[in-house]
Amino acid sequence: MLLLFDLDGVLVTDGKGDTRAGREIVRIHPDLDALLQPFDFPVGVLSHRSRREVLQILDVLQLGSLDPAFIFSANDIAFSSPTPRRIVSLVRHGVRKSRILAHLSSRFGIESHKVAFVDDREENVADMAMAGVGLAVHVPAARLENGRVLTYAPEELVKAIGAWIDMSPRTKRRVALGRHEFPVNPQMFSGVRMEDRNGELFARIRRLRRRLPYIGS
Repeated sequence: MLLLFDLDGVLVTDGKGDTRAGREIVRIHPDLDALLQPFDFPVGVLSHRSRREVLQILDVLQLGSLDPAFIFSANDIAFSSPTPRRIVSLVRHGVRKSRILAHLSSRFGIESHKVAFVDDREENVADMAMAGVGLAVHVPAARLENGRVLTYAPEELVKAIGAWIDMSPRTKRRVALGRHEFPVNPQMFSGVRMEDRNGELFARIRRLRRRLPYIGS
């Protein structure tokens, strides 16, 4: 099994949404790593950000449960398991996160029904669910307002993952977690500002996500 997290809105925010250049990287759930410890399968990241952006954010998150083999950036998604047919699909349909599933199967032997995926964008969750992941979880994008953080409850996420694990093999679930409010925790603030990566190809593509299909955070 494998658990894949999106970054922006799920693990980090700048307080208003995706962490923009020059804004502080805010950790949404500083205690999430401890909650994931009981699970005995790898945890990874699947993001439309460039690899340098991903690594910068992960350096702030310091997730001990994260497996370096399963850190996937925009470039990994776009060019994983390349075939002429998949290259044509890339041109026609954009960088869909589900493109990584063939790579997980061929390189690691992890079939789609053994993957749990968490994202704050409904189109990404729908894409992965249609591609056959075992658990597709939509969470509300995190925001900071009036000394409160509006986000999902990490305990509910852990409960959803546990319930999926207890089901029969090849069972597929699609779950939407509700929004919760928590007091802002000082540990959320990293003091690290997101560096400008606009010179990178996929950073430029990400800025155009509203014009291209399935380009998100």
